[in-house]
Amino acid sequence: MKIYYANVMDLDVDWALTQVPEFRREKALALRAMEARKCSLGAWLLLQKAVGMPVPAVEYTPDGKPFFPGAGAVEFNLTHGGVYAACVVADMPVGIDIQRIGAIRPGVLARFYSEEERALVGQSEYEFTRLWAMKESYVKACGEGLRRKADLSLVQGWEFRTWQIEDYVLAVCAREKITEPERMELTHDDD
Repeated sequence: MKIYYANVMDLDVDWALTQVPEFRREKALALRAMEARKCSLGAWLLLQKAVGMPVPAVEYTPDGKPFFPGAGAVEFNLTHGGVYAACVVADMPVGIDIQRIGAIRPGVLARFYSEEERALVGQSEYEFTRLWAMKESYVKACGEGLRRKADLSLVQGWEFRTWQIEDYVLAVCAREKITEPERMELTHDDD
């Protein structure tokens, strides 16, 4: 398993656009906000580092989970938010999410958190964000999106790990032991 993350705010977009396949370039260019463009490109560059080669064609399941057709057991997942992008690559289903630690949102808490999870959150913005990132990583690993209500106390057969990175929480969900993430720099020197 490889878990990579990077702060992408200093990413040279012109250079990055030359490093990704055409479909990803088009996706990034369709994003109006430069921050979103950097995050999208950064996540893809991290994926290329993790697989050690230009990324093969990507397809999507009916529920939107990306996969490499014909690549056997290679699974991956991407995330980005704020100033960070991250990816995970493994030989098993995996999910990853990064969230900036923020205010507790009562509507989200009431709708998506179980009674046990709400008690765990209490008044902690960190815990609210950590649990949300774990839920996101789980539904991404399952490939079902938030249609699946992710009561983490009921989840069996999955491992979770979280890390605080500055004012963000990075969460990974997988079927087996999860390794430590590695911070990467995305620069011209990495060509």
